[in-house]
Amino acid sequence: MKKTSVLVVGPSSRRQALTSSLERLEMEILVAKDWRRAHQLLQACPDVDVVVTDATLPDGNWCDVVQYAAQRDFQSAIVVVSRTGSERLWA
Repeated sequence: MKKTSVLVVGPSSRRQALTSSLERLEMEILVAKDWRRAHQLLQACPDVDVVVTDATLPDGNWCDVVQYAAQRDFQSAIVVVSRTGSERLWA
């Protein structure tokens, strides 16, 4: 059975707690500190099950992740993490 694969995108300080939890669940974890690395990983591993991304990245934002996934017709679930909710994120 294939492990669920999760790509976590954002600064290492914010990834630590999430990746620790995912490791305990025995999921395959990919990490990227910015959009550029996330893009590379998505090209190499288009069958990622879930992408968890910070709303703001050093070289982009969550919109870049969503647009890329939509253009490639990925079936990945995308979760956007933000300290504050906004109408823009809900839309």
